[in-house]
Amino acid sequence: MVQESIIIKKSSTGTTDYCKEVIRKIKGKIVREDTSKQVIFWTSRFGLQVVECETHIVNHQEGIEITTFAQTDDVWQVGAKKTIKKFYTTLFENPKIKAPNKGHTKPQPSFQKSTPSFNKKYFLIGMVVLLVGYYALIRDKLDEPTTFITQKGYYGTYTEEDLDKLYRYINDKDEVAIDQLYRNGRIILIPPNRKAFIVKSKILGTVKIRLEGNTTELWTVTEAIK
Repeated sequence: MVQESIIIKKSSTGTTDYCKEVIRKIKGKIVREDTSKQVIFWTSRFGLQVVECETHIVNHQEGIEITTFAQTDDVWQVGAKKTIKKFYTTLFENPKIKAPNKGHTKPQPSFQKSTPSFNKKYFLIGMVVLLVGYYALIRDKLDEPTTFITQKGYYGTYTEEDLDKLYRYINDKDEVAIDQLYRNGRIILIPPNRKAFIVKSKILGTVKIRLEGNTTELWTVTEAIK
């Protein structure tokens, strides 16, 4: 699940109606509304996925807080993040919706901001630990029977190169690039609870699998099968 909150000026009247207008504008569908709690339940689409959303409107002393929750079956929640980003971007296109502090830039969803600071030493240590963990996972899997069950919410690619691209785009938080891979048919959502066979495995935690009864082979992460 992805969550984002912003606070707008207290003088922004008709906030609930503006939110519903935005949902319709981004081609969302309002399922129901709890007027007593000021909660809007709605859905949107990301490719073939349905994104389930809730928008809560709460009055505070410093302003009106608009909090939106979104979730999909995708473990990376790409569709949820993109839907929330589109919602708030469209919301602030309305001149009557104003940020609480004059002169400040309009609030943006926090997942847009990718400027973390980290110590290089700890980063390298973390990478070593990750590699060791992946190696242990692969070793354990190779010792087990050769059939596995696919897990819910994981993607597969037809080439190892596309899988590397997918993870790079996820790390870059580049939803547009991920969406382009999806729309071009270069990544697919692996159906859950299917019997799968390992064709090839790599020490960095990636495997090539084949679903039972299917000749197509897909690259994915080891967590996608158990």
